Amino acid sequence: MRIAIANHPHAPISTLLQLATDPEGEVKRAIALNPHTPISILEQFANEGDRAIQQALLNNRSLPDCLIEPLARKLDNGIPITIQFDPYP
Repeated sequence: MRIAIANHPHAPISTLLQLATDPEGEVKRAIALNPHTPISILEQFANEGDRAIQQALLNNRSLPDCLIEPLARKLDNGIPITIQFDPYP
């Protein structure tokens, strides 16, 4: 249920802020993909060590340009980085 809420493009910002502290990685990955997630959370996730969450951030079309390059460099270890289209139109 928390993942579905975190994925929802119209989830209230207050809910996303609360879910950002969820210990479940899948919830955080869903928040990282949500184009309406506040930039403060995107920045927080970019600085955390969870590679799957950082990869999800790169698939969020709302990720600020100032975070894309540093995040891509952080993830670059000779393994190609996959950036997919955001599931939200």
